[in-house]
Amino acid sequence: MHPTLKVVAERSGVSRQTAGLILNGRRDLPYQETTRRRVLRAAQELGYRPNASALAVQRGRFDCLALLQDTNNWRSDFQRELIAGIEARAAERGRHLIFSSLSAGPAGEDSNLPTILTRLLADGLLVNYHGDIPPAMQHLVSDRRLPAVWINT
Repeated sequence: MHPTLKVVAERSGVSRQTAGLILNGRRDLPYQETTRRRVLRAAQELGYRPNASALAVQRGRFDCLALLQDTNNWRSDFQRELIAGIEARAAERGRHLIFSSLSAGPAGEDSNLPTILTRLLADGLLVNYHGDIPPAMQHLVSDRRLPAVWINT
């Protein structure tokens, strides 16, 4: 079972709120260095990892960008160096990058819209298409007012 913040707090002898603030990197609060080290050591020993879903609910954002492209290279060609650059810049800002693909059927028919378009999983989209953009995808991005940057269109 994944250790919770409550378990880390109990192990280090502090409140759950104190443990959470320390694990979230809040250095502007007046915690003694020994307390901070004790919480960090307990978290490491327990294998604690923050729950991204809980943080997203608390903060109202995912700290995540999604790169959406087609499974066919002729619709969505992207150089690895550019992806690495986007990933590095996102990481510098405390965000991460996820990838999602869309497979359009014959003659541009839409099929299997990715979850990234039908559920809120990222703060914004980078949509990489040269052309032949599936209409259902365009409508979802527009109708749901998804923050999107269109690349190569």
